Amino acid sequence: MQLTDLKTRLRDFQEDPYFRWSSILSLVILFSSFSFLAWFWRKLPPVMPFYYSLPWGEDQLTNPLSLLLLHFGTLLILGLNVTFAALVKPLSNFYSRLILVTTVVICFLVAVTNIQIILLLT
Repeated sequence: MQLTDLKTRLRDFQEDPYFRWSSILSLVILFSSFSFLAWFWRKLPPVMPFYYSLPWGEDQLTNPLSLLLLHFGTLLILGLNVTFAALVKPLSNFYSRLILVTTVVICFLVAVTNIQIILLLT
């Protein structure tokens, strides 16, 4: 597949109503989560537990900038899923829309996680 073919598929994919509402909803969720982080930024402690899968202690601690990893990672997932959904759409409209709905769910769960961490620390 060539790059021009991908651009054409993405342009055609933008006409799908599922693409519009899922993209707008995902970006609104991420923006509101980021705004919540910005609102409480000064109240966050200099170090906080973030890496809960590591053993208890200083290995779990990090600075508040790590909360931005959630947002940037989710933006990356959003971009990859939209591209993948555009590629899958000619094969299956159902799976393409399922990918978009899943992306909204991922954005929502990341926002809830971010808000819970912030409220736990402030």
